[in-house]
Amino acid sequence: THDVDEAIFLADRVIVMSSRPGRIQQVFDVGLPRPRMMDTLTDTRFTILKREVLTLIFTLADSAAAKRKERSKSEPRIRTEQT
Repeated sequence: THDVDEAIFLADRVIVMSSRPGRIQQVFDVGLPRPRMMDTLTDTRFTILKREVLTLIFTLADSAAAKRKERSKSEPRIRTEQT
């Protein structure tokens, strides 16, 4: 799934992958007791884990965007003529 809340709520482990090429960046052990009920969504441990997962995802996204920007600066620009 691409939904962090759903992943934490349903799984015992959450795996965060990088974008192209898709590689495992980190495996998070959920460690929340089962069965998981609605109260789990507001549990402090749930919130902390969600913050850690999202921080990693956004860090990876920022890094990928910076690399794309750097690459686009070094690539030659193609000029097209308009008629």
